Amino acid sequence: MNKHITGSFLGLLSIVGLALSMSGCRKPVQVSSSSGNIIVIDSTLDAIADSEYIASLAPRKAEVEALMGEVIGECAVDLTVDEHACEFPMLNWASDALLEEAVKHYPGHVDCSVVNKGGMRCEWKKGPITIGNVFELMPFDNQLVVLTLSGEDLLELGQVYINENGQGCGGMRIYAEDGQLVDVTIATDLSGTDWVSVDPSKTYHVATSDYLSKGMDKLTPLTNYTEIWNEGLLIRDLYIENVRAHKIITAIVDGRSGLVQ
Repeated sequence: MNKHITGSFLGLLSIVGLALSMSGCRKPVQVSSSSGNIIVIDSTLDAIADSEYIASLAPRKAEVEALMGEVIGECAVDLTVDEHACEFPMLNWASDALLEEAVKHYPGHVDCSVVNKGGMRCEWKKGPITIGNVFELMPFDNQLVVLTLSGEDLLELGQVYINENGQGCGGMRIYAEDGQLVDVTIATDLSGTDWVSVDPSKTYHVATSDYLSKGMDKLTPLTNYTEIWNEGLLIRDLYIENVRAHKIITAIVDGRSGLVQ
């Protein structure tokens, strides 16, 4: 450190120390009044922008915009969002895509996926899908996890879905009657042509996010896992992989939540 700076710093410490020691001989200082000003941060501040700094960022800004604008696929239909509905197209696509990518990356068998409605932060309109669209859907660095749960936990989760007017699920169907769970079935493979009822005595592997594994959005049965697999894979990256692989994206409301729309 520069000796002049060091000397000034030590001098400042001495003054502060003296002030503190003197304060012990007096009554504590009390604030009698205070005032402040509100500074509005809006376009009026553009006039004082640092033009050199902005110019230095321009190349990087262009790179980011080019990356975000890259087209990776196309929506065949509008993937809409409706948090008041028990399921909707964007939620079903996200659930199915997460299950499909989990099957690719997890070394064992994956039975189903769980996604929360609140995690769907935008809609995709019919037409091109860009990397920026995926970032808008999943702006946070949520990671894929695979949880080992008992069949009893899955059945409890099914009742939570009914109580909360649905959440997202892939490879799983929930059946309800008069607000009560009747059955939860699991697809035997990704084709979804064969379904079997959940056995309370068996164990299942559920793909979800590290966020939901903590029981967020009232999905508390997910916290009962006996094992958790996490390789640090970002769900956003997996969604990008999935769109690239399929090219044409579509989804429908198919009644998987077991509730009446």
